[in-house]
Amino acid sequence: MWKKAVIQLFKRLPHYLTARNIKLALAALGLVLTVFMLLYMQVLIRELRRREQMMIDLYASAFKHYTMPSTQPGEDIRFFLEKIVPAVDFPVIITDAEGEPYKPYTEFTLNIDLSPYKTEEEQYRYLKELLKEMEQDHPPIVFRYPGHGVLMKIYYADSQLLRQLQVLPLVALVAVTLFILIGYWGFSYVRRNEQNRVWVGLAKEAAHQLGTPLSSLLAWAELAKMNIQNPEQLRQIITEMEKDLQRMQKIVERFSKIGSIPERKAENLATLMHDVVEYYRYRIPHLGKQIEIVEQYEPIVRPVNPELFQWVIENLLKNAVEAIDQVSGRIELSLEQKNGKAVIQIRDNGKGMSPAVRRSAFRPGFTTKKRGWGLGLPLCKRIIEEYHQGKIWIKETGVGKGTTFHIEL
Repeated sequence: MWKKAVIQLFKRLPHYLTARNIKLALAALGLVLTVFMLLYMQVLIRELRRREQMMIDLYASAFKHYTMPSTQPGEDIRFFLEKIVPAVDFPVIITDAEGEPYKPYTEFTLNIDLSPYKTEEEQYRYLKELLKEMEQDHPPIVFRYPGHGVLMKIYYADSQLLRQLQVLPLVALVAVTLFILIGYWGFSYVRRNEQNRVWVGLAKEAAHQLGTPLSSLLAWAELAKMNIQNPEQLRQIITEMEKDLQRMQKIVERFSKIGSIPERKAENLATLMHDVVEYYRYRIPHLGKQIEIVEQYEPIVRPVNPELFQWVIENLLKNAVEAIDQVSGRIELSLEQKNGKAVIQIRDNGKGMSPAVRRSAFRPGFTTKKRGWGLGLPLCKRIIEEYHQGKIWIKETGVGKGTTFHIEL
């Protein structure tokens, strides 16, 4: 059962690994790391405060002890055991001049875990190993007795707090590295996935675009065979076949310009838009819909690539037609001059978009259509913004409120 669940999870993984979800995941990871670092720092701060309090208490006790000497016997030893020893929270081993631990080991060590279940020989070997490590980190403190040489040595190691402070930069480095690696992997995966969807979508879109005129040519060829003895009918068929061939040529030109720098020339945008509308106006009734197309253009000339510009208008017009899910509808196309820019708006009264769909509308591969490939709007964005240095965005939309696309050139 769990194997099937894992397989299903991996199958759906590409649907979840979107740029937006990765950003949210990185934000959540960053928040978790920040909270962890803050908590870790709070632990260290509390420990530092405790040590500072202990040191000030020791200072006050030492000041009192040596400014107000007591006559009670053993007072100095008691002060050492009760005040000095508890203030030491790092490992300490006291040895003789030769570096051999004094016995009993528990009396001459501090903060050393000497298990009572170990034999004396095992405790000795354990202490000798610790002495080697301590000597590598810090030279021992040597006590010399005048005229008798070295009396004893005190070996010590870093405290737990100091080790935690030493680990902190490493923890931060690992956290930042992990954050960067996850972000790099996530966005690389999304980029590769989008590129794959684009290539697959382009292949399907090309087949779809060429399929219509090819099917039409096959039908015209059959009609031509049936009317071989009717010159007038044959001329009409040849004329329609030429239109389909011109359509195929235009499709090929469009795809050939993707990825290259297209040639631009001064064109009347109103004429280009009207030609696209006229092409679709007589084909919409075949879709079983009665859609009113309203055009309102100002004569504006701009340097554009006509094939690619008309492709954009065609895609937006097709989207508008498909968005109208009722029998009748209305599409408005406008072109006007504003602040020195050509402003194009294509508005429909279709089903509109939800906020989630609106955010992803221009993402390659994203589609809400059962047989869509999610390339129409990304291609529009690339043609307008990269090839014509313009802008395109969804100006207004909402579920059941239609959609308005806005273009500036």
